[in-house]
This record gives sequence, C-alpha cells and structure tokens, in this order.
Amino acid sequence: MDEGYSSLPGLRVQRLSYRDISSLCSVADEVGWSFSPERMKTFLQSGCFWGHYANNGAVSSAAVFPLGEELSAIGLVMVKPEYHRQGLGKSLVQLCLENMGAPAALLVATEMGAPLYSKSGFTTINDVQRWIFSDTSSSSVVNTAHLEDTYSDYVFEPLCVHHIPSLEALDYQFTGIRRHRILDAMTYRDDGNSLSGGPNRPNLASGVSGIVGLERGSRMFAGFTLVNQSTQQIQIGPVIASSDDLAIQLLHHTVRLMKDLAGTAHPPFRVDVLAHHRSYTKLLEAEGWKLQKISPLMLYGSWNADLYSNHVYGLIDPAFG
Repeated sequence: MDEGYSSLPGLRVQRLSYRDISSLCSVADEVGWSFSPERMKTFLQSGCFWGHYANNGAVSSAAVFPLGEELSAIGLVMVKPEYHRQGLGKSLVQLCLENMGAPAALLVATEMGAPLYSKSGFTTINDVQRWIFSDTSSSSVVNTAHLEDTYSDYVFEPLCVHHIPSLEALDYQFTGIRRHRILDAMTYRDDGNSLSGGPNRPNLASGVSGIVGLERGSRMFAGFTLVNQSTQQIQIGPVIASSDDLAIQLLHHTVRLMKDLAGTAHPPFRVDVLAHHRSYTKLLEAEGWKLQKISPLMLYGSWNADLYSNHVYGLIDPAFG
C-alpha cells in the first residue's frame, strides 16, 4: 500500500508522526490500553507507524520497530472499536510485513488478535506473562535479602547517563538484536522536534529510572533494568541478566529505588516475563507478585530466539516484542 491508499470510503492509509500523538492515545484508550503522550512519543521515535486516517485523526495504527538486519518487531496494532471487523488491522499488519526490512518479525499478540496473526503467517514461540506487584506499604519491599550474599560480587547503582553506552552494548551481547534506537528513545532527553532526535543528547529523559548491576572489581556490566512510570503503573522493562537470581536481585533493587523515590503513594509495579523462565516466575510469586495476564509471543519468518530467551527477564514493552 502506498501512502494515501484508501481501503474504505472516507479513510486513507498514511504514515503517522508526532502530530498524531493525541489521536493515537485516544485510540489506545478506546481499545483498553493507556499510554501517556510521552510514552507514545517514545514509540514514534523508535519505529515507523502507519494508520487509517479519518477527518478527525487516526482511527487505527500499526508500527514496525527495526531490531537489526535479521529481525523487526511489530506492535501497537490497534483499531477504534467502531471500525472493527472491516479489515483495517489485517491490512496494516500486511503493510508492516512488506516494509519491515528484515526477514523475521516478533509480535506480542492479544487474545483477540492472535487468530489474525496466525492467518498472516505468525506462529507462537513463547508466552508473555504480565506480573503485578501492588502492595504499597513501605515495609513490603520485595524480600530478596537471602540473595544478597550470593551476589556480593556485584554492586547495584541507579541509572546514570554515562551508563547508557555500556547498557546498550550489554543488551546487544545478551539479546543478539540491536535495540539502541529504542533504548535511546527511552533514556535520552530529546529537545528537538524530529523523530530521529539529535546525535548529541547528554541528559537523561525526564522521569527515566533504572538499576545497573556491575561486577564489584571490574565495574563490568552484568545486568540492568529500566523503568517507565505512568499514573497507572510502574513498568519495569527491560530486565536483562545472566541468571534468574541476578534478575530477581535487579528487580528487588528497582522496586526499592522506586519506593524510595515515590514513598507509599505509587501505582502498582509491572513486569512482562517470558513464560519459560519458570524458576524466576516462582521467585516472583514467592515475593508477592501476582500473575495477571498471559499473551502469546509470535514470530513471522525464521529467527533463532535462544540468546534472547535466555537473558531477557522482562520485556521493554509488549509493543516492542
């Protein structure tokens, strides 16, 4: 489909940009998702969006997020309820597949969307579990004190801007995919108006938080978390680590950091975990986290997900695969 293609009377397909943030947030609200304008701007900075456009703005969307030469992610596939069952979502997914510039694509599906993606050639390779920690009492910090001695060789520090290049290098080492564009959009302050941002952005974005785990002697990176906070939840992701115990320790320090920053008045914590990390999810359950939702992780084409699956203990966001 070319820009300006009209699949239904009164609608046209076109690239979406910053000017569409308000209408994209409105579509997300109507389908039961909720994104702040700042979060939607991060999505737009990280990928390429298409949508069906009516006179009053976008009524649908889908996005491609480049992850290197071998893989892309497809996400933010959403259609206003009054336009359901008219093929809008299917046509946008096909448009993404035709323009993604890679032979394979990851996608986290909804229960309703999974049959559509299967018909488009996607297969389920894993499940994504959404875990919630909602106890707001100051005394109920995730109890992983029994792990402190195990990881005495590591130190944990709040994220600083000088950590980001090493963080991105570790992310590539542990996942095998190039997510620097997404991580840049999440972490660096963008004071410009272009979707690509500028080459020199020395400050952290407002509100960005996270924890880095460093080897005590060498100061080499061992793992990290990033945090996106909204009025409704504190989303922890990604969580990148070499083992279950290190991952839960990073999560512990992240929860403690955010509680220290927010006090007792904060929304629930959320982390999206690949389901095959069974020992890790048992630790989450033991620490008071509750399983809220399970969504299929689907793959189009062929891609070896072993490295990604071994070290990703929390997704950045289901939109990014």
